[in-house]
Amino acid sequence: MPQHSTPFQKAYAQYFAICVTQSDASGGVVSAECLFCVYFGRKQKVGSKRGRTNNIKFFKSPFRADNYKQHHRNQHSERWKEYQEASDTDKRSFFEEHLPMKRMLHAHFGTKQVEKIFLIN
Repeated sequence: MPQHSTPFQKAYAQYFAICVTQSDASGGVVSAECLFCVYFGRKQKVGSKRGRTNNIKFFKSPFRADNYKQHHRNQHSERWKEYQEASDTDKRSFFEEHLPMKRMLHAHFGTKQVEKIFLIN
């Protein structure tokens, strides 16, 4: 049975906010990452016993539009809606004013607040 493979479409990069991370020797795309995961992290489920992963979503072949949409709806619903409503010009600069999550302190130390106690004489 032949394996079906949907090649990466360059037009989808901006439309779905994904960035190519790895190519093969012939220039074919091997993997792409979700820019919402890179810049904003994943949505945390309130009241869940287990925390969701903070890993960046990497897409591999087959590069299908419904896979991108499903991930964005489940993990980045508010930002995805905002991004969809932006113009093409605004989409190009959408992530420029934000730092990638990996470069922020709470990515390394967590988001929980630590109680501070000061003793003043």
